[in-house]
Amino acid sequence: MVISLKVFSLVLLFSQIIFAFQSEQQLRKNFSEATQNDFEIVKDYVNQRPVARGGETFWLVHVKPKRSGHYALKYSFKFTHKFSHPEEGENELYIRVGEKNCKRYNDNNYGLSNICLGDTVIVPIRIDQRVGHQFSLKSTYQDGGNIGKTESKRSPNVTEILPAINQLDKHLKYLGTVRSVMPHRNYGAETVTYTAYFEAKEPGRFNFTTTTIADNEKISETKELNPLDAFPIIILKPETSITALVYHENTINYSDNKRFSGHAGNNFLTKLLILQPGGIFSVEYSRYVKREGFDKKIPLPEKLTDDKNRKLVMYKLPFVVNKDWSYNEWLIDYLPRK
Repeated sequence: MVISLKVFSLVLLFSQIIFAFQSEQQLRKNFSEATQNDFEIVKDYVNQRPVARGGETFWLVHVKPKRSGHYALKYSFKFTHKFSHPEEGENELYIRVGEKNCKRYNDNNYGLSNICLGDTVIVPIRIDQRVGHQFSLKSTYQDGGNIGKTESKRSPNVTEILPAINQLDKHLKYLGTVRSVMPHRNYGAETVTYTAYFEAKEPGRFNFTTTTIADNEKISETKELNPLDAFPIIILKPETSITALVYHENTINYSDNKRFSGHAGNNFLTKLLILQPGGIFSVEYSRYVKREGFDKKIPLPEKLTDDKNRKLVMYKLPFVVNKDWSYNEWLIDYLPRK
């Protein structure tokens, strides 16, 4: 009896492996048929995220684009729960491909919204509790020189230039600061934010953070700061190819034979800035709320007063990427070499 149970367990395990292999084969076949005119599959594998970060299972496909343009990759599927609600759905992922050596545009510092010819892009396909994946690809071919051009050359409307102490003068140029005021609905209150803009200069890799100090304050020593609290930045030579991750997907889930639907969006966020000389990015370094009359009764601490009267300090820290932050784990093994 013990032997038969062991045999049964081995047969069950073997059948699960065969099923998973056949499922991946079918996924690869369906994906390739829909995309082979525009993308070349480099590699693919199944990845299950840690339970602490959702525990979802993805089929990750690494592809290289064959031409520049705008692409919308859609895949439909059915949920596997017997009483599932919703019953089926579709996801659409967007890929913009510029010319070789193009300017890559960082979307809010948490991902790339376009890549260049020669780059590899990771396409995440959700497969847990889903079957029957069918793929389709919409293409709008366009001169690669125009893709991302507006964003990559966007210049900030700088409102002031703060005195600055820049430990990264070789790699980053401080362009200036934008002060924004957002009124609240309740009269007399407003949120004040300060955002500094920087331009990448020479290639290098480091973690970057910034703060402000008053004239009577001392600059914190770099060893007192935690690199994981800062932004990892890689500045590359323009001809360097990279591996990037699709940034955004739209989701529609259907129920009751498609009579009801729910719409949602998801960003595959990564805390890593990949730049080239000339690339511009921004960092918000101060935010506080002001209330009319309140400041006179209880003065704000010095660090929460207008930052135009303070110095901006930029710190260079050792380069390190937090593998456990959001979707960083998918890129950690594919970072450009030094």
